[in-house]
Amino acid sequence: MITTGSKLLYGLGSLSIVAAIVWFIANDGGSIGVVALASVATALIFLGAIASFIRDGHVLSTEIAAHATAPAARRSVGRSWWPLGLGLSVGFMVVGLVSSPGIFKVGIALVFAMLGEWMVSNWAERASANAAYNEKVRSWVVHPLEIPIAASLILAVVVLSFSRIMLSLSKEAGPIVFAIAGALILFVGAVFSIRRGTSRNLIAIVCGMVLVGLAGVGIALALDGEREQLVEAAAEDHFANRACGTASDYSDKKPARSVAAKSSVAAIVTLKDGKLTATCHIAPGVWAWAAGGGMVDWHGGCFFPD
Repeated sequence: MITTGSKLLYGLGSLSIVAAIVWFIANDGGSIGVVALASVATALIFLGAIASFIRDGHVLSTEIAAHATAPAARRSVGRSWWPLGLGLSVGFMVVGLVSSPGIFKVGIALVFAMLGEWMVSNWAERASANAAYNEKVRSWVVHPLEIPIAASLILAVVVLSFSRIMLSLSKEAGPIVFAIAGALILFVGAVFSIRRGTSRNLIAIVCGMVLVGLAGVGIALALDGEREQLVEAAAEDHFANRACGTASDYSDKKPARSVAAKSSVAAIVTLKDGKLTATCHIAPGVWAWAAGGGMVDWHGGCFFPD
């Protein structure tokens, strides 16, 4: 039986075959285009054959036993935000493709997550005629993944946003802001605990608004940069003009013989006349690398350069 859906697929498959022939004649061969169009034609004709076999899901009026399970008798799939999320994730992935590999990888992860959620939701909504049972089935499948991942993402957003806020504040304002934020969280939590009839939706809305606001402030301050003192400290060369040596003095120039210099070493560091000296109390006769002094031999807390 050639149904309406199979007619459409057969027609598109025939058109693809004609296009492949035209491509072959116009390009004197053009194997790549011919193979591509032939593959499309094969796929369309195969789908048309499936549509013919299942008769587009139609059930004859004489098949009374199949009326209850026919696709037309099933409840339609409800509205969902997952298609919108999938579209935004694809856009996020495209932006990352031209800007940053990290953003591209995050976009790919979001695409798979949104596609999986969409597929599971559509499957669960058709599990039975009972909407409450369908929602329970969906929770059985995806909640073991959704809840830990969502909690981890929310915790990461809170920690990173709050760290950006604290790094942008001065040393004097940081403790004050930290204390005020803690007091506000304690106050709001106390209010919600006292008013036991508070709606869960209200709590979710308040927490969501706080999370969005915190993330927005964190992003804005991250783009603005850290406070000036931290930027200057990061640019300083902490090994320059030091009596105890330069950064290269601490590298493993002789790694095979420098293990003893890093294993269970106790030292007394003394600053005298602008110079740092370290008296290391380790076993006598141990050889190690000393900053600015080459290979040294410790004997009873004293070292002697080669």
